Amino acid sequence: MQKIYEDPKSRYAWNFPELGITYFEIPKTGSSSTKTALFRSNYRLDSGDDLNIGGGKLARRFPDSLLQSFRPQDLLNRILIIYRDPIARAKSAYRSIFLGRQEMQGSLSEYLNQYLSAYIHSPPSDGMLNHHKPMTWFFPSELIDDPRTVFVNTKNLADLPSTLGFENSPTKKSGTNMPHLLNVNKSLGEIDMTDAEIRATLGPIYEDDFNLYERLSVVE
Repeated sequence: MQKIYEDPKSRYAWNFPELGITYFEIPKTGSSSTKTALFRSNYRLDSGDDLNIGGGKLARRFPDSLLQSFRPQDLLNRILIIYRDPIARAKSAYRSIFLGRQEMQGSLSEYLNQYLSAYIHSPPSDGMLNHHKPMTWFFPSELIDDPRTVFVNTKNLADLPSTLGFENSPTKKSGTNMPHLLNVNKSLGEIDMTDAEIRATLGPIYEDDFNLYERLSVVE
């Protein structure tokens, strides 16, 4: 299957030249908060500016930020990839997307066993279903070993402005704070599986995600 980042109709990679950052967006890793912080800082936007980040509005408002080519020379000085524990990400997709935005019903085991395979193989043009797909489908694999790549765990997202030096950019102070836009109700749904059972059910197609997470966790 074609990787998501290669699909011409899927917008998941951005350049921020003022910050010197290329960002490969991965759904369900805090991407809404991250995009908000990056766009506000790069374009010196006031914190009250309503970015309307959904539905392709960012690409229409800031077309120059949309990364058109994945050649190494088209990426900037730093490449930002936010990653997450694949188990936590699967639970979040179940709660906020499957039960929430898709308005489906069922326990976690029903979601994984009855629906996930179809979502994984759905057309990349369906952005909502892309939330269910592996993290490693959203960026070129060679970036894992690219010295420019900065990996940040979602659990450390609040520290992103200081990690990337937003305080040093010519923005208003209010624009350097990390917004928290989405709060998933962790009491939603029925988590009727252990973490080991979730990993086994996700199957081989998610092994690259687990390998990446485990590799990066060693150096945290």
